[in-house]
Parts: sequence; C-alpha cells; structure tokens
Amino acid sequence: MLGFDGVDYTLQTINSKGCEDFEPQEILCCVSKNFLKEGETLVTFGKHYKSYNDKITYDKLINDFPEFQEQINQTLIFDFIVNNIDRHFNNFGYIINGNIRYCPIFDNGLSLYSDLSLEDIKTINKNKYMKKRYDKSKPFEKKHKSQIKLINKLPIINLSNTNDEFKNIIKEYKNYLGNERVLAMCDLLEERLNYVRELYADV
Repeated sequence: MLGFDGVDYTLQTINSKGCEDFEPQEILCCVSKNFLKEGETLVTFGKHYKSYNDKITYDKLINDFPEFQEQINQTLIFDFIVNNIDRHFNNFGYIINGNIRYCPIFDNGLSLYSDLSLEDIKTINKNKYMKKRYDKSKPFEKKHKSQIKLINKLPIINLSNTNDEFKNIIKEYKNYLGNERVLAMCDLLEERLNYVRELYADV
C-alpha cells in the first residue's frame, strides 16, 4: 500500500514433530517464499561490512551505495510507521547476480509491539505516554524519530490510502491478536502515519 518493494508474508499452519520441550502439534506461523531467484545471492549490509571495524553510519551507507538511497530511505520510513525494533544490518542489503539491486524489505517480525506481553499492551492502552518506552530503532539511532531525521531526501511513498484502510488490515487478524493488541497497534499506526503525512506536507 505504501508503494515499497517488500516480501509477502502469510499465515500458515505447520505440523511440528515436537522436541524434548514440547509435544508434536500444529503451529500457526508467518511464512514467506524465498525471494531469491536461481543464481542470486543476498548480501546483507552486515556481511558486506563484516571486516569494517568502525561504526556504520547512515551517511557512510548512503555514500557507499548512492544507487540505493531511495530504497534505504523507504526502509527507514516503513520501519518508523510499524515501529520495527530489529532492522539490524543483517536484515537489509542487496542482491547480486551479475547485476546488483536492493533487496525487498523483509523480516519485519519485531514490529507493531509483537514482542510485548498482553500486560504491556494493556498498559499502553491505559496510558498513551507509555508508548515512548517501546519506541526503539536500529541500526543508526535508538529512537525512530531520530532515525528518520537522518534522511536527507524523503523517498517516494504512496499515502493515498486513508489511515483506516491501513488499520483495517490489522483488524482482519483480530481473532488471532485480541482486542487489546489490535487497539494498541491501530493507535500506533494512526500516530505514525499522521507524523509521516506531516513530513510530506512540508515538502
């Protein structure tokens, strides 16, 4: 909906054989297809800079990969909107197969408060100020608002959909998530989307 190139994830039930910690059972998982074609290799930025001893800054990454500036900035905007707390350097990179291209946005599992307990979620719903405690980002800054301020040129983004259209995606999974979690996730989306709309209104 935002117009970014991302990996599609779906819910799928798998039959687990179990292990010493739990019995064989059906487990609901979030899965995606392999986005690499035959002969392609994913090189994460973590792997690319493996022997680099200094801190990898936003400016260094953009200077080293100017052809990916648009997509890197899109990734940071996306992570801000969904509060992805785990975009470390092995969670984005480029694909090589003779040519080189930026990889689609993938591995967004620690987004939308997915790591929080139900008690934490209830606390956020009762006290909106507590949301700041759970605003964490990677890889350049510790807070998302600080991280997107690094962007020197706002990327192309589709903001033609309403906030409700975005939130309706969350509500489709209400039976899995529960009312409290849906409420917290929708409030987060509303707040972040409004912030991004203001950024682009000033351009």
